[in-house]
Amino acid sequence: MAATATIRVFPETRELIQQMSEATNKSTAEIVDVLVNDARERAMIGQFNAYFDDPVNRAEFDASETRPWEATLADGLDGVA
Repeated sequence: MAATATIRVFPETRELIQQMSEATNKSTAEIVDVLVNDARERAMIGQFNAYFDDPVNRAEFDASETRPWEATLADGLDGVA
């Protein structure tokens, strides 16, 4: 078993964690680990989305991703109107 540490939480939060622990048959430490990792993942996805919500970043990404394909637009289409 991995080492654990004591953390302070509000009583209501402790009760919710205990309920989750009982419902999933996981330890309190496992529940907290999952919750923290999920929160970290949501934060990273939020940062990623915020980056691409910026029009400058989005245009730069679009150009760098599509530029190599620009030359292929007319491949095999000679004589097609």
